[in-house]
Amino acid sequence: MGDYYHLTCYDCREELCLGKAVLRDEEGRSFPRQFEAFIPGSHWVGGEDPAPIVGRFLLLHRGHEIRVMTDPFPELLYSDLDSVFRYVGDEISFKDYVNGPVEPEPDTEAEWQSFPTAEAERLWRKLHAPWSLESTLEDGRRGFTARDVERLERQYLAAAPSPTKLAK
Repeated sequence: MGDYYHLTCYDCREELCLGKAVLRDEEGRSFPRQFEAFIPGSHWVGGEDPAPIVGRFLLLHRGHEIRVMTDPFPELLYSDLDSVFRYVGDEISFKDYVNGPVEPEPDTEAEWQSFPTAEAERLWRKLHAPWSLESTLEDGRRGFTARDVERLERQYLAAAPSPTKLAK
């Protein structure tokens, strides 16, 4: 299991690897912990400035479910990740990604009006929830487990086509 982090859009199933959270650069100099992609001259983004790449990712996925996740989480959800996610930097070059079109064009009024009510309600509940949800767990567990994956598969995937079939 790696210690890599990914900026992931779960709506579009697109992912940008940020590297490991490190304390030293390639020459061994120490600095405050950060992702490898943000170390100046890092090989992680081909020596390019990561700000335009991350900025484009955020612009393209505005209003979407975006998370910074570690390696194991997507692997729990999907057994065939390559057919589910598009990897920025692998399947599309950073240059093409940054210079590609932005569709749809940013329109704050339209984006606000089309924001799903159910999502707004979910965020409202999250913001008004207690700081720690740990006390609400019946069995004292913390975090997402393989048991949760099995429960969700039984609940939602029994009659639904798999994501890999939907992508084809």
